[in-house]
Amino acid sequence: MGFGNGAFQAARIAIDGVTIIENILTGKIEAPGVTIPSTPSTTTTSNYLAIPITNTQNVATPAPFQQIVQLNLANYPQLSGIASDLSNIYFSSDEAGQNKLYSWRETPASLTSTQTWWVLLPNGIPADGTITIYLQVSSSTALDGDYTGEAPQLSSTYAQYDNGAKIFTNYWNFAGTSLPASFTSGVSSDGTLTVNNGLTLGTNTIDTSSYSYIISTTTYSPQIVEFYLANIPTNPGGYGGISTDFGFSSSSSPTPQTNTATNNFVQLIGGAIFSAGGKFTYQLFDNNTLEGSAGGSLSTGVYGTYINPLTFYYNYTTEVSSSTNVTSNNYLLLGISSSGYTAGIPESETIQVQWLRTRAYPPNGVMPSVSFGSDITIIEIITLASGTTTTYTGWIIIEGY
Repeated sequence: MGFGNGAFQAARIAIDGVTIIENILTGKIEAPGVTIPSTPSTTTTSNYLAIPITNTQNVATPAPFQQIVQLNLANYPQLSGIASDLSNIYFSSDEAGQNKLYSWRETPASLTSTQTWWVLLPNGIPADGTITIYLQVSSSTALDGDYTGEAPQLSSTYAQYDNGAKIFTNYWNFAGTSLPASFTSGVSSDGTLTVNNGLTLGTNTIDTSSYSYIISTTTYSPQIVEFYLANIPTNPGGYGGISTDFGFSSSSSPTPQTNTATNNFVQLIGGAIFSAGGKFTYQLFDNNTLEGSAGGSLSTGVYGTYINPLTFYYNYTTEVSSSTNVTSNNYLLLGISSSGYTAGIPESETIQVQWLRTRAYPPNGVMPSVSFGSDITIIEIITLASGTTTTYTGWIIIEGY
């Protein structure tokens, strides 16, 4: 029995380290009387997915290291028994699933849309190296708020399964009604600040400076700073303008600008979302020096800033970048400010934040790449004899590696 060149091209799919059965729909099988069935008679499934992670840089990642893993489970039908709320998924460093890794799901559970997990790699990844971790499908609930967790707003009880503090370098979900002890706050007479299973910051509609912010009580080394923004304003900015600022501050008591059209905190080191007249601008600042700006929008999602070099991004896509590097330790800042610019009274604005975190830099600013299997190996051809001709079923067992 011979096979022409390219006979198995239709079988070359992403297999991700598990065995499945795939139909040959194209290619030549050099034999007479060939018939190809439209559906398989059997299917092999698996309870884990191999995930090779490659550090393409010539320096190792920090250890431990927070690795992002994004995938759509609908692309992996070989995974069996996944719960609709993803509560039985966890990560491990071994195929058998015995050595669990700390993981935290950032996105709402779905079997058909892309999910984002963060997995803590205790030993990092060597320079120019690859490690393999495994997404496991358990026969019972794995979501425990210890090794396996999710963002605080995803649980029916706020932060019930939130283990972010075990994943990220620093993490706050603002659970309860009190500001975390590692922060203090500054609020103008007309500004608002509320902690109630999330942090709410607001400004008011007056012609004098209105602001609300939290600031860390100690300084931090340069790190990636990110927060999740929810419940955005529907009529932002007014004519006077309002700025949501995040990143670091060179002062433990940052001062908002007054009577200017750019009303950021003077000591801001990091990103800002400036809104005026319903329009938005993404900005980068280094102690009141504007390092870059671009048109943007205000939507729910993850906003973040790199410090070396200064970079603004939304949902992990760079929006504004600069060549400025900040190497000094500074206070962690998250705030909102309205300057009361004399050109017009600004609208009031309120934002809600579900969590705030810092995490380590990837090597040379490049996150290690995640793959889900590569080539395939043909293991067996299944044939059936029928009458005077041989009918090849067209189903082969293949395995990714």
